[in-house]
Amino acid sequence: MAIDIAHIDAPPSPLFEAPALPLDTARASELGARGAGRRQPPATRDLLKGAPYVVDFCDPSPTTALHAGYLRNIALGHALASTLEAAGAHVARQTQIADAGRDMGDAIAGYMRFADESDPAAAGEKSDRFVGRLYAHQVQGGERDDALADLLLTLLAAGDGPTRQLWHAVRDWAVSGQNETLARLGVRFERTIFDSQYVPRIEPLVRLALAQGVIEGSLQGPLLVQTGGRAPSQLPLIGSDGRPTKDLRALTIWRSLMTEMTDVTLVRLTSEERRDNLDEILRGLAPSNNVYPTAVLHAEVVTEQDTGPGGESTLLIDDLLDALLAHEALRALAIEERPGCAAEDLAAMVLMGMCLDHPLHESLPITEHRVLDADGNTGWIFARAWMKAWDPRNDGGPLPLADDEHYRSLVAQSQLLPLVDRAVKGLDVLRLVRFLARIGRWYLETDADPAVGRIMRSLLSSGLGGLGLVRTQEVNG
Repeated sequence: MAIDIAHIDAPPSPLFEAPALPLDTARASELGARGAGRRQPPATRDLLKGAPYVVDFCDPSPTTALHAGYLRNIALGHALASTLEAAGAHVARQTQIADAGRDMGDAIAGYMRFADESDPAAAGEKSDRFVGRLYAHQVQGGERDDALADLLLTLLAAGDGPTRQLWHAVRDWAVSGQNETLARLGVRFERTIFDSQYVPRIEPLVRLALAQGVIEGSLQGPLLVQTGGRAPSQLPLIGSDGRPTKDLRALTIWRSLMTEMTDVTLVRLTSEERRDNLDEILRGLAPSNNVYPTAVLHAEVVTEQDTGPGGESTLLIDDLLDALLAHEALRALAIEERPGCAAEDLAAMVLMGMCLDHPLHESLPITEHRVLDADGNTGWIFARAWMKAWDPRNDGGPLPLADDEHYRSLVAQSQLLPLVDRAVKGLDVLRLVRFLARIGRWYLETDADPAVGRIMRSLLSSGLGGLGLVRTQEVNG
């Protein structure tokens, strides 16, 4: 059944104010019985059937626990990847671990100077927090030891065994702890790229670019590329210390991906300003290939919280999840024995949902107060509507109420095809998020029959599941 997009954007009755979509009794009964309480394979699967996508997001430094500055990027990237999957695309979530830069030298130096225990287990500390604490000691003003960090990076580049072993341990402690946090959010990555894997390709890439005249300069550095466009500038690729910059490492990764996997749409979510100048160089290096990333989405984050050394937020995602788990209102909602309804599930839904209800171009302040605000945080609407739908009183078989105005309108609205279509074409899930939020508010304010609750289960399982906000793969009544 096709539903006009304009009609969905305008609120329909009785959920909203516009006339309800026409739906005869037989059709309402059929759709309602088919979808009551279960997440259905949506008709949206044919929108991008089998199309290959890579969605790159998070991209953390392995020197700290995941803080609030990463949260919006994680929520948006996971939601977009999930919506593309709902549209039938073959999606790989990708993250890049920046383990080859100066931060790693500081992290290793911090371990050598300040670790009283041999490892996180001995310290009784989550592994990413262990690394983050030692890194922070190293980089804070009066404690910094640049000479040691530089020496360690030099030894690492020379292949020194003990230094490499220590680097590997520190990196893996941080990544392991970060993965624990991501699992709490229901986020997984099919592809993990380490900068260090591409370091051997940097020199050949620079030599190629110099030989082709794409850039001019010297391998010894500093290497500055004069860029044109609306804002001409010099783009540093090799610093005065002779080491590749973050931009050169990024160039190497993107050029490698361009030549290794073709005909893939690669979307990157980032909180950093896009370097359009990199595209100029990539086109010159591989003129016959699609330039990656295919699309870059910039989502600014403002964390209204004290920052630690290096300008990183001290507000950690784990701490926000723990604050939600300690919140009386969230504990009262949870049904621990019901799949997808435990307190951990709801905490992830509230936290991730909060980050989705804002246009990309608007900054999002993240504070504990905002997270716990049950009235202003859209994630709470999702969680409360979800739990009302999954109230045991709504359990039962598919018994349609085709003559009930609430039931008929909700069944009509549960067909999400136009909104998913718009989301994947525009790479923007905002309309889908706000549609689900409006229906959630209506449902929370309505004294609805259990049959309506079972339809809400289906709608929210497909809608919120399509945004990656339902941590279980399948939730059945």
